[in-house]
Amino acid sequence: MSDKFLAVMYQGSTNNTVTDSAKVFSVTGDIFTQLPVDAIPGTSSFNSRYCADFTPDGNYLVTGGDNAAGIRLYARSGNAFVKTYESSAAECYYSIEWSSTGTYLAVNIGAAPYLLLFKRVGDVLSPLTAPALGLYCPGITWIGDDYLVCSVGNVAVPIMIFKRNVGLDTFALISAPPNNFTGGYGLDVCASSDGLFLAAVSDLQSGTNLNVFKRNGDSFTRVHSAAIPGRLGDIEFSTMGDYLFISSPAGNKVLKRNGDNFSEVYSDSLEFGSMPVRVAWSGDDIHIAVSYAGGSNLVYVYKRVADSFSIASSISPGTSTFVREATWWPNVKRNSRFRAVSGHIYDADGNPLSRVVRAYNRASGNLISETVSSEVDGTYFLDALINAENYIVLLDDTKNAMIYDHIVPTLP
Repeated sequence: MSDKFLAVMYQGSTNNTVTDSAKVFSVTGDIFTQLPVDAIPGTSSFNSRYCADFTPDGNYLVTGGDNAAGIRLYARSGNAFVKTYESSAAECYYSIEWSSTGTYLAVNIGAAPYLLLFKRVGDVLSPLTAPALGLYCPGITWIGDDYLVCSVGNVAVPIMIFKRNVGLDTFALISAPPNNFTGGYGLDVCASSDGLFLAAVSDLQSGTNLNVFKRNGDSFTRVHSAAIPGRLGDIEFSTMGDYLFISSPAGNKVLKRNGDNFSEVYSDSLEFGSMPVRVAWSGDDIHIAVSYAGGSNLVYVYKRVADSFSIASSISPGTSTFVREATWWPNVKRNSRFRAVSGHIYDADGNPLSRVVRAYNRASGNLISETVSSEVDGTYFLDALINAENYIVLLDDTKNAMIYDHIVPTLP
């Protein structure tokens, strides 16, 4: 069994010929070998697939498509995929994103209510009440399991940030980054894997505006801004958050992060004038798949060596179809640095206690994660932490505090 896969989604042909709407490739070095067409059941038919995402643990693949394809959840078993859940769609699904643990799934659709939200329970997706957007949502991203960020087709509010209510499966609007998107609307968003940086782009008449924000708890401060010629295709942080890949019809760029600073280390004019629709980093940060729905209609696979980038391969969908998205397994782009602290809270007699539990980064003092321990058994779980010392604060109803210092989170 290969230890690396690339799944590619395709829009169906304009006639009624049979076509593969999803293909899976095993990856060895720079060699991509297509698996049998029935590796993903039900995709050898005239049903368009627009988007897909592997869970971070690689055990599940979800795809979204047109009215006939809908949402389909597949459990992975070696090189095979078994469908475990299916939901029909009234409109096409344009983007789909798992939260960092694969617990929650956000889906963008092309008509009201524009955003769907699910919780995965075993092999099944359970619908949740999604936050109200009111307008089309072309981009979605997660920070841990606690923050859902949506780019919105609204000049006044191009980004909406929702935070999960502690201990619940509901999300509430908390804030938006500083509004410097005047004259444009939200196009795309992505978050670094450590949850500290959020990149957002908006559409302007003169081009696209890129903004990068640094997160401190529920607050976001802009640390980088730049204009991008032409309309944007997609943006995506690398697995370790050291690079930001930017695709547009004017060409592709890569910014490298050094602390809070971002500088360009690569640019090209590949497929100039054609529209790239999706960017995806492999979990090892070696390959980047850029899908083009226009021009050559290929998936170009870049290879990174240090700060150098070059084309290593290209994948063609064949005739009468359009590339929509490529996604990698392992998919650790939103989970590679996330760690956790868990435990139990009891009183002196051993009875479970419900308490607010907060984690702060010891070096910066920034609030990183917050939860409430269970009143049933006293358990708590703090995620979206990085490999650094934290101090954990327990608060009772009168704000009396107990502090545990020098706590280093572990991989869950």
